[in-house]
Amino acid sequence: MPVGVVARRKPSVTTYLIVKWLHVLSSVVLVGTGLGSAFYMFFGNRSGSVAAQAVISRLVVRADWWFTTPAGIFQPLSGLWLAHEAGWPLSTPWLA
Repeated sequence: MPVGVVARRKPSVTTYLIVKWLHVLSSVVLVGTGLGSAFYMFFGNRSGSVAAQAVISRLVVRADWWFTTPAGIFQPLSGLWLAHEAGWPLSTPWLA
């Protein structure tokens, strides 16, 4: 190895697979929470009950903060990390 070059430690296959599994799980959480929220909001708004709409809206916002936001933050970060560790350039068309 040339002088001044620091060897970069590659993560283990297990680390890569765990992050990949969490990446897929976070996408399921994003889609599932989004569809579930849309379903409840749609039918809650059609009910005509303002009280029901208020409760449903409050719960949907809570679910978004608890599930959608962390998954939405983790998804691009883990995707970038996975692409970097796999050696794929960010210019790869399907990554954009």
